[in-house]
Amino acid sequence: MTVDVTGRLAEGLGALENSQTYVQACAARGYHHGDLTAHTRQLHDWYGTEGGLDLTVLDADLAALRAIAAGCSDARESVRAGAATLDGAWSGESGGAAIAFVARHGTAAAAVGDAVESAGRAVQRLRDELWRVVDEKVRATLSADDLAAAQRSAWLSAARAVLAGDTGDAAAVVDSQIRPHVESVIAGEWLSVMRHGAAAAAEAYRVAVDALSSHPAVRFEIPGDFGPRGVVRAVPAVPVAASAPAVTPTLPAAAVPSPAAANPAVPGPAVTPVSPAEPLAAAPGAMPAAPMSLPDPMSAMGGLPGQVADALGGLLGGGSGMGGAGLPEPGPIEPPTLPELDEKPEDAEPVDETESEESEEDPVESDEPGEPEEPDETDAADEPAEPKEPEPLAPPADPEPAPTPVPEPVPLAEPVPEPVPGAEPETPCEIAADELPQVGE
Repeated sequence: MTVDVTGRLAEGLGALENSQTYVQACAARGYHHGDLTAHTRQLHDWYGTEGGLDLTVLDADLAALRAIAAGCSDARESVRAGAATLDGAWSGESGGAAIAFVARHGTAAAAVGDAVESAGRAVQRLRDELWRVVDEKVRATLSADDLAAAQRSAWLSAARAVLAGDTGDAAAVVDSQIRPHVESVIAGEWLSVMRHGAAAAAEAYRVAVDALSSHPAVRFEIPGDFGPRGVVRAVPAVPVAASAPAVTPTLPAAAVPSPAAANPAVPGPAVTPVSPAEPLAAAPGAMPAAPMSLPDPMSAMGGLPGQVADALGGLLGGGSGMGGAGLPEPGPIEPPTLPELDEKPEDAEPVDETESEESEEDPVESDEPGEPEEPDETDAADEPAEPKEPEPLAPPADPEPAPTPVPEPVPLAEPVPEPVPGAEPETPCEIAADELPQVGE
């Protein structure tokens, strides 16, 4: 079937021009019609409403839909055959579920096939209806012109003369012969066909749209084991900015009982403490240790735990012995004899805390930092000689934990004061006593 709309409309253009000339001549003589004389090309507007319509596109769509419908029919038969095969090969509850599942697929496939076939029929009806409208317009135009075929030449001459301004015999022909033809044929039969054609074309489009949208959406079931699964992608952890380590305030060394103090049988003598040297470089946030009483030399050296000894080794230097701290190797340590409790050493003096604090705040300045300060000769001479063995005392009560002091800003490291010339080097016990308050820092 050939559906060339442009070619078919072209077949009636000659007859349409004749009818348009008749209407214009009558309008020049006073004839008026809202659908014919509004402007000089109004008949062309009615005739050409389907102009440019390409029904070959609908033909191509129809062919594609028919091919799809054939494929749906084949798929439907395949599903039926598969269901029959399952019915004969698989029994039981699982087999029944599988057969029912395949049957539902067959029902969905049948619904798709029906929808495609319905769409094909709708497209075919639309194509045929539009072609019928175009063909009827051409037929009506040719028929209107054929009715005046015997007078065509005389009527066209009179109409052109009136349009040129003639008011004589030509005007009489238009008024008496052409106007009745326009009113009865063109304004009657021909215009009715044009109106009906426009309404029929709009109705054809509406019916096609309703047919295409009348079928509900079809859903094919998917087993849970074979359905699409969302891929869980591991989200990389967001790196957290490294924060500065929290500074834990430490208790003063005086509040922490030393290992030597745990043995109440051998209490240490009261010794005048030597002002400790400033630490080389205190870590920011560390709290200064408060001065504490010096334990017994022998018990301090013999009762230190491994971790305190390691800390002392780190403070005194990485080398072995006292040489790692830049000091001469000490001689063999002889345990001093402890004095009687009722006897007071002649050279023992009370400890003045204010002097100790002043000595800590005002260290002796020296030109060569880094060397430990040597004690004065008077301090070395005041050491007790051969103290007697004291009587055992009652074990001291456990000291109560001191409240945590508020950290104070630590001053910058100052140079270590230079030892006083002529003083004797400190003993290992004295060095350990000087460094022991810094172990908890």
